[in-house]
Amino acid sequence: KNIKVRLISNIKLKDFILEHHRYPGMSFRFTNQSLPTGVFIYKNNVMTVVWGDRPTAFVIHSKQNYQYYKNFFEEMWQIAKE
Repeated sequence: KNIKVRLISNIKLKDFILEHHRYPGMSFRFTNQSLPTGVFIYKNNVMTVVWGDRPTAFVIHSKQNYQYYKNFFEEMWQIAKE
């Protein structure tokens, strides 16, 4: 579907991510920063996923919240390593 995805993950998961989550259109960067949840930022939505035995997800639809998270992601993207 020609969807471009950029993913930032903790460096400890690099081998797992590169082995199991490679799709056309995906770009990766890695950081030493601990990331407590999965966050998906798209079309004025921010979805938070808390991984565990029973993963939980919730979506907040808010243009302002989306913009804050997008700005945070862009800053992290510049800091993270390929």
